[in-house]
Amino acid sequence: MICVSDGYIDDLKSRYPTIKNIPAVTISFGAFKPDLQIAAITKNLFKPLLDPAFKNIVYVGRGGADMHPTLGVIFKALKNNLNNDLQSSKNIRLHFIGTSYAPAGQGKPTILPLAQEFGVTENVIELTDRISYYHTLATLQQADALLMPGADGTLIC
Repeated sequence: MICVSDGYIDDLKSRYPTIKNIPAVTISFGAFKPDLQIAAITKNLFKPLLDPAFKNIVYVGRGGADMHPTLGVIFKALKNNLNNDLQSSKNIRLHFIGTSYAPAGQGKPTILPLAQEFGVTENVIELTDRISYYHTLATLQQADALLMPGADGTLIC
């Protein structure tokens, strides 16, 4: 198990006793070139999450209602573009991957309901289940753009 902080490891092991004996390591955020190379080489081992027929904008990480102010701005702009029949917006897919801490198959969407409010569900995909570290890196490498919505109304693209 690879986490970005010791606190995550401690929390996960206390929540899920069945993983208490799984080896774990903390690797802080950042990029490690060999990991990127491994992800590129092994990308075919993972289920593809992106459709190359679209412009795929990807966020991997937790979701939550606290992200709604930032995502609301994005979804509103997307809806405006769709209403103005901008073809380029029709080809955009915003992917939100691994948005829940719940066990696989039990996560509740927190991003898709907001997309529904704005009428952009055809352009928004939320996968609540977490994916592995190398699957994440491979998916990010295949993305056309990365999205990093903040929890306080900030946004990094």
